Amino acid sequence: MHKPTSRSRRRFLVAGAVAGMALYVNQRGLRYPRMGFEHRPPAKQLDSVSALVTLEHAIFVEQMPDSQMKLRAIAPEPIIELSAKLQGQLTIDLNNVS
Repeated sequence: MHKPTSRSRRRFLVAGAVAGMALYVNQRGLRYPRMGFEHRPPAKQLDSVSALVTLEHAIFVEQMPDSQMKLRAIAPEPIIELSAKLQGQLTIDLNNVS
């Protein structure tokens, strides 16, 4: 029988390593630079001109320049607390409520 040489053994090991890396990249994806840190948690409070808004099970999506803000629920029953700073009128518009 044919005895494998060190050169053919090396090629076999390199081919196995390349195939293993290709399988890993196919399953997990390749990201450079690697993510080293966790994302910071979303804000739970927003201090606007007219009110202090505290959220539980919701996140701030966007704050508009005319003191409007958009929120998004991240749980079935979000809790939104509004604490008025100024005396006056506060308008709340709810959309897509089921």
